[in-house]
Amino acid sequence: MLYFSFMNPYIIHIFYNLLTFITIFLIFKHKAFIVTHKRIILKVVTIILVYTQFIRYIYPFIVGNFSMQESLPFFICRISVLVLTYYMFFPSKKLHPLLFFWGSTGIFAVIFPNGNIENIAILNETFFIDHYILAVTPFYLMKIEDYRPTFKTVNIASISFGLVLIGFIPFNNMLEADYFYLSNYAVLHPIFPNITSLGFAIIHTVAVYIAFIGYYYISKIHEKYSNNNLIQI
Repeated sequence: MLYFSFMNPYIIHIFYNLLTFITIFLIFKHKAFIVTHKRIILKVVTIILVYTQFIRYIYPFIVGNFSMQESLPFFICRISVLVLTYYMFFPSKKLHPLLFFWGSTGIFAVIFPNGNIENIAILNETFFIDHYILAVTPFYLMKIEDYRPTFKTVNIASISFGLVLIGFIPFNNMLEADYFYLSNYAVLHPIFPNITSLGFAIIHTVAVYIAFIGYYYISKIHEKYSNNNLIQI
């Protein structure tokens, strides 16, 4: 639940959606401002990410609430946030493909937090903050860092995602956990209530592949638009 319990979680979700899409708009609209103040912006983001990761992993361990079944970072968004936190300290273009594609899944959690809309009531600030930052990261990389994905990176990101899901089926069975939602199925559970973990992994991989292709073409459209503007200038 929200640490600040006086806040209505559904209002927070609406605000969270608006903030995400407004931020994406501002990234495209005010590149010069962001580039000028990039160092300060990244420092602020770094502090926020360190805070959320402390709250998510270190604090539960300190107070004795850390669980091998629930507290490990084995979800696509949690892995992406950890990689993004590392990237804040050690920037590397080699991480751009992973942050662009795997990070792009954050926007789906912006719209559908962990599946059913009722789940909003049990989420806390770290969920909202982490997924907000993940959702805007691909657009930051595209516009500010001039990252240009290739179709090869689409395939690599999708195949690696699928292999991770399938590989975690026996791991989940061993720990009696549900990492990557391979048993709960998140948004797919109401549609396919009797699907196996393997079936979910395959369907999820196909869905993610389609989403990654969508982001690839968003990048291509942006690249074409940018080139046209340069020609006009």
